[in-house]
Amino acid sequence: MGGLDCSKLHLLSKKSQQERCVVLNHSKINRHSADSVNRQFPKNVAVSSHYTWWNFLVLDIFEQMHSVSNFFFTMISIIFFFGETPISPATVVAPLIVVMSVQIIKDGYDDLGRHLNDKKINDTPFLVWVHKDRGFEVESSWDSVKARNIRCGDLILCREGESFPCDTLLLASSNHDGKVAVTTGNLDGESSVKTRFTLPATQKPFEVLLKEFNSPGTLGSLLGDVNFPSVAHIVCQNPTDDFGTFEGRLEYATANTEGNGTDNQHSIPLTIENIGLRGATLRTSGVICVAIYTGKDTKLSLNAKCGQKKTSSTKHRFNSILLIFILAMLILTLIFVGIEYGWQNQVSGSGWYLVYGQLTAWKVTQGAFDEAILMNYLIPISMIVIMEIVQFFLALYAVNDITFYDEHLGKHCQVNATNIAEELGQVEFLFSDKTGTLTENKMEFRCFALAEENHAYSLEEDGLYKISGKPKQYSNEGVPMGVKEFVDVTFESSEDENEADSFAKQASRHWQRGTERVTEHSEEAELFWKVATLCHSVEVKASSEAEEQKGDNMNYSAASPDELALVRAAAKCGFVYLGRESTTDEWTDLGRETVRVSTLSGAAGGDGRKLLHFYRGGTLEFDSTRRRMSVLVQSAQDGRCFVFSKGAETAILNQRVSSGSPPRIHDNVTRQVNDFASRGLRTLVFAAREVSASLYRTMVDELKRAQGLTGQERIKALEKISAKIESRLSLVGVSGVEDRLQPGVKRCLRSLITAGIQVWVLTGDKEETATKISQTAGLFSRQMTLLRLTQYENVESVARAISDHLKLIQMTPELVLDQAGGNPAPPGSVTTCSTEGETSVSLTRVTRTQCAARWLEKLRSWFQQAWTTGHRKGHQQRNGTRTIGLVIDGQTLRYATSDILRRNFLKLCLEASTVLCCRLTPFQKAAVVKLVAEGTKDVIGLKAPVTAAVGDGGNDVAMLLQANVGIGIFGNEGRQAVRAADYAFPLFKHLQRLFLVHGQWNYYRMSFMALLFYHKCIALVAAQIYQLSFSGFSAQPLFDSLLYALYNLTMTSCSICAFGLFERHLSEADLLRHPFLYRLMSQNANYSPWYVVLWCLDGLWLGSVCYFISYFVLVGGGVYAEAIFVLTGTSYATLDIDLFGTAVFLYLTIAVNFRLFVITRTFTLALIIGNIAFGVGNFIVTYVYQRMTSPISIFYMNLSYLAHCPAFWLAMPLSLTLGLLPDLLWRLGSDYWWKQQISRGSDRGRKSKAARTLLRGSPTLNLTEL
Repeated sequence: MGGLDCSKLHLLSKKSQQERCVVLNHSKINRHSADSVNRQFPKNVAVSSHYTWWNFLVLDIFEQMHSVSNFFFTMISIIFFFGETPISPATVVAPLIVVMSVQIIKDGYDDLGRHLNDKKINDTPFLVWVHKDRGFEVESSWDSVKARNIRCGDLILCREGESFPCDTLLLASSNHDGKVAVTTGNLDGESSVKTRFTLPATQKPFEVLLKEFNSPGTLGSLLGDVNFPSVAHIVCQNPTDDFGTFEGRLEYATANTEGNGTDNQHSIPLTIENIGLRGATLRTSGVICVAIYTGKDTKLSLNAKCGQKKTSSTKHRFNSILLIFILAMLILTLIFVGIEYGWQNQVSGSGWYLVYGQLTAWKVTQGAFDEAILMNYLIPISMIVIMEIVQFFLALYAVNDITFYDEHLGKHCQVNATNIAEELGQVEFLFSDKTGTLTENKMEFRCFALAEENHAYSLEEDGLYKISGKPKQYSNEGVPMGVKEFVDVTFESSEDENEADSFAKQASRHWQRGTERVTEHSEEAELFWKVATLCHSVEVKASSEAEEQKGDNMNYSAASPDELALVRAAAKCGFVYLGRESTTDEWTDLGRETVRVSTLSGAAGGDGRKLLHFYRGGTLEFDSTRRRMSVLVQSAQDGRCFVFSKGAETAILNQRVSSGSPPRIHDNVTRQVNDFASRGLRTLVFAAREVSASLYRTMVDELKRAQGLTGQERIKALEKISAKIESRLSLVGVSGVEDRLQPGVKRCLRSLITAGIQVWVLTGDKEETATKISQTAGLFSRQMTLLRLTQYENVESVARAISDHLKLIQMTPELVLDQAGGNPAPPGSVTTCSTEGETSVSLTRVTRTQCAARWLEKLRSWFQQAWTTGHRKGHQQRNGTRTIGLVIDGQTLRYATSDILRRNFLKLCLEASTVLCCRLTPFQKAAVVKLVAEGTKDVIGLKAPVTAAVGDGGNDVAMLLQANVGIGIFGNEGRQAVRAADYAFPLFKHLQRLFLVHGQWNYYRMSFMALLFYHKCIALVAAQIYQLSFSGFSAQPLFDSLLYALYNLTMTSCSICAFGLFERHLSEADLLRHPFLYRLMSQNANYSPWYVVLWCLDGLWLGSVCYFISYFVLVGGGVYAEAIFVLTGTSYATLDIDLFGTAVFLYLTIAVNFRLFVITRTFTLALIIGNIAFGVGNFIVTYVYQRMTSPISIFYMNLSYLAHCPAFWLAMPLSLTLGLLPDLLWRLGSDYWWKQQISRGSDRGRKSKAARTLLRGSPTLNLTEL
């Protein structure tokens, strides 16, 4: 038998940058060639660990040196050994070692777990078809091989319950029809069983290997080798991380039976349905597969690579403040060194008792080192590790929040990133997907219309009904327009939202029930249902073969809920899809699949049944570019060949695609699409074309040839054949599918908008459907003016529309409203939700103000640049009351985001409270998030805003990764979004509590923790600076070395940690009842320069009070005698400088801890017990140390001596009172301010409620939007 030259093919594949060639190692004859060719591919070793045993310590320390604080304190530790300070290096080295050791232990523990898991995976045994030399003979048999030793091209036998060891091509299944059942929970989180298929050309030849496994030796005795060409190879694309795609082909040659000396070349296209991915679990008894991607090339490994690590905006601000503190420390060091050596040249600094030695450059450098060692305590060494600990617990709070649990789904909150907890309280922009995020993604087929008819059909529980006459428009609550209903008004409290949400019934009805029941399908209706039944990727799971034959109780599964709804609706109307059917006739040799359809003849629901068989020649899958799906089918009864297509109306109504229908039909279908979309239904347009048998075969062959290519060549070939297949189609009809809102969405969205968060909806749906759903969800209120940027075809027209909209908004006080009835709004129009049906509102400028307007615009821009902060804050505060919405489609968005229009487009977006972007691709979703994050900084100024994105599907992953906070929803489209997100929740409504409660608490805790760290460090350094002024700035320490270390490690940090874990500045009820409180701390308000300076001044005040009270009360202030203490055996004992320093330290430590109790608003038992425990523990440590230390130590018995000093005890309440007096006054003012804010919010809420009560009395209000 002839074969292909594998070595030449290998060389060709190496030249290609987009393909790889894997040779099947199934034959004894070709085993050496297969080994040599496949050796270039990586070993099948799973590696998820970050380190090895020999580089762990070096790499981990190197990574920790990227932290500003760690690097800084490492440098300080080094200069300790070059200075002459009496402070022990352990005061910095020991805390640094502790902080870094905690991180090293954590990283080591995590990586050890990854190593053990990798070893378990790599050592798992699998049965591999191996060839062993036995003298002059070669034996082939199944042998147990560890997963790490599997190479590309090896044949593997997987049994039920096992996971595929690598990415494999399925060759043969224990099921004779070639079906392979797998679960992909480890890949995408889906628990449902999916069906994969072996190749018809390899099922029978390799099926014999299953017999060899069941009865060893039968293969050798009966056949001697696999009955398949000895030379076969797989040409496929280079490894990619996309779980949903695979490009490749199986090539081999067979002998020509005609005897002309040439071999028959075979090329079988491969798809993802023929691939068993590593991590997927087999649910079929056995399958033979061949390894094509191993080790790091598998899709699972490529997806496991860590993406860019997100850091919170507050951390960036914290690092900036930290750098400022370091700069201040260096400046103070230089100043004090200059003063020190300047003072030594003064008369006061040249006493007989002062011996300086010769002044050299090194001496000056050592002095600088000594000063830097004292000033380094300005930087809190323990802050990073303490804040990471608190962030971890804040994530646990969200995970264990019972309100995030959904009983129906059985899911609760999942946190994948613990380092951005405080970012939840700073969100300014929320980008949300629509389908499956705002809605349930549980599609229900509601109605359809045929292309040549003017009426529609509604599908009810009891049958199919015809809707005669002009459809009657229905509102969101299922009542006809004109009947009184509630009105959207900005909510200031959750009680108002509850009231409004009760009116927004989830079981909304957007269509009317027909009165004439359909008892017989027309020919056009039968064609519609045939397209719906055959053009899809739904799988059938019948409970038994008898039920499958009968067509009852069919169990369908599909990746797309829309397709599932269509197939189920077809079954209700008598067209039951029975699934694929194995066959041995000629169609199998042609590579076609068989599909069975059962139709109820005559009346829907009647007893007449017949089986229709169709051969599916090929499928053009749906993609985000074409936005349609097509299948090539041929009837087994009469041999007629068809092209069936369905897709978005923009894709099907394209003149090239549907040129088979006249303009009249096009107009009718367009009207039907708009009618369904205006009712909030998702629409699909169906088309068909009958082709000749010869053209059909040509199309099938060209399609399969294109599907067997890879890379750009494949893309171009598919574009060419799809243009040929999807052309000259005739329109068949339109379907309308309902996707209901999730419960609580309206309340959640209105709360977020009131909180100052600008909500953007990014969806691929058509404009009318997306707008209607946005209205139902409460994003677009009845009194909101909608600005439209849709259906533009060039940059100039988009620029003109954006400019007009901006001018209209700026001239709002000088506008005249002219109302006129009309048709739906044209591109770029301004519309409003009015009170009189469909009314267009045009805005006319008063011409006498044109000149003044230009000057006002210039003045406004000047003031905007001079006061960017106020504008940013005002924009966020207006979001809750703004009545402007913006609608833009994907085509216009491409022009609006160009370099010349980006700035003005963002200005327009920021003037709106809600932006709706429809007809977007997944790439455009991520681009919009990036545009706002990066572009807003240029438009408004200051730092980039904090963005959050929420989605439920794989098409939302890029958007989630781009946003500062990515939030996944446990939806019906897999778990890709959940795995890529930072947070995941069962329902969209949980975002309200996540942002308003957890977000506010997290940000308040983390920001105040940082401020408390700055405060306590400044207080300590302030006391040290005062001491320097009394010692000639000679870098003499005020405290013992141990006290310097304990002050930052345990004496003050533990209480701050307890504050971060348990503090709640406002109650949960207040935060939910008054969403506007969220925006009061937005844009890092607690890190604003004036607020940080205020805390620094407070720390300076506290340090000054503690030092000078000790100075004047305990040591006399240079005027009076020092205080005395009782010492056994001594009649008169006075305080010296060592006791003075210890007293200052104790006053500082006690005051800093009491400072926490002053600002704490929530006292819990854990907080009180924790602080007491840490206080007692620190006292025991220091007390034992002062008794056990050397008698020559400056800290020897200091605590005991001070305890016997009356002046020390009398000065303590004085230092606490004076030191904390500003904090007490600030706390009183803060409490009053918060109460005023809540009181004002309650007043606004009562007025809003009264207004809604009044408006509900009007019978003319509705939710219509043009």
